[in-house]
Amino acid sequence: MTDVGLRTRKFDPRQASSEEFAAMNVFDNRKLEESRPGDPPDDLDDTVRNWTSPPVFEERCIWITERATDGCIVARGTVTWWDIGQNRHLADVDLYVLPEMRRRRLATPLLGRIAAAAHTAGRHLLLFVTEPSVPAGPVLMERVGAEEGLRAHTNQVNVSDVDASLMRRWQESARERASDFDLGCWDGRYPEDDIDAILELMKVMNTAPRDDLDVEDFHLTVDEVRELERVGDLLQEERWTMYACHQPSGEFAGFTEVRYKPSHPHLVHQGDTGVLPKFRNRGLGRWMKAAMIERVVRERPGVRYVRMGNADSNAAMHSINREMGFRPYKSWTIWQAETSHVMDYVRSREVTV
Repeated sequence: MTDVGLRTRKFDPRQASSEEFAAMNVFDNRKLEESRPGDPPDDLDDTVRNWTSPPVFEERCIWITERATDGCIVARGTVTWWDIGQNRHLADVDLYVLPEMRRRRLATPLLGRIAAAAHTAGRHLLLFVTEPSVPAGPVLMERVGAEEGLRAHTNQVNVSDVDASLMRRWQESARERASDFDLGCWDGRYPEDDIDAILELMKVMNTAPRDDLDVEDFHLTVDEVRELERVGDLLQEERWTMYACHQPSGEFAGFTEVRYKPSHPHLVHQGDTGVLPKFRNRGLGRWMKAAMIERVVRERPGVRYVRMGNADSNAAMHSINREMGFRPYKSWTIWQAETSHVMDYVRSREVTV
């Protein structure tokens, strides 16, 4: 018991009842309202899909603090890690307390459970994300001995503000500068015939800034990528991947992807964009992004916004985005803390977990 009338327990999505998912939906939407004000709430079906569709290589532990009288969730702590070949020292943490329940020491016992689970799994570094909308986040990070690893922004553009003539000029210029390249698009699952080359192309994202984060390069296998595609299908998520191909060699030179959910018809998420170093400075990035946003406008007329996240240190991508009309939507910071330091902090608070 963390407070009078409250109880903390583990939440298992595989065994959760419809009433428990309804409470989770209310809690998720309260969190969403603070993080992304103005966005429509998730419906119950989205919540169920989000919590019951992890990839098979993902391990996740969830604890909730709820009112004993009605099951209303007031705080939640989640720790997640991927059982793959890289970054076996890491675990991602999501910790959230409803605004009216803060300053009641609800986060610390959840944090204790999270750290204990990560320690048992051999994960010695925890990653946290804080946002300015929750000022208590950075305060807690300093108390547990966390260090800033990366500062970033989510940027947004209203598609009606995109300069269509500029997008055409970008594409015309790129066709002149990169006349030996063609664009193509993979809709949904990557084609089997090209999957090995596509995985090599995706490794370009390991050149994106990671600042001070203690994170290794990712090298996903075919099976892991196919599993993530399976999860995307369960989440009813559409993915378009625009790519540039060097015609003389047949080598894929770069790509950009977007994701769209019919349940959120106003919004497209811009995912990764990357160009192999040897093919840079020929306008391929602008070409692909311009062609992609033209397609979004043409084929998804209900979309109002495109959003994407970028490290603040990624100057090249920020330059392209600003020219397209993207503007800061919100800032966020990734922190990293040794699991042992977090456990020491919890013990110093003398909270039973």
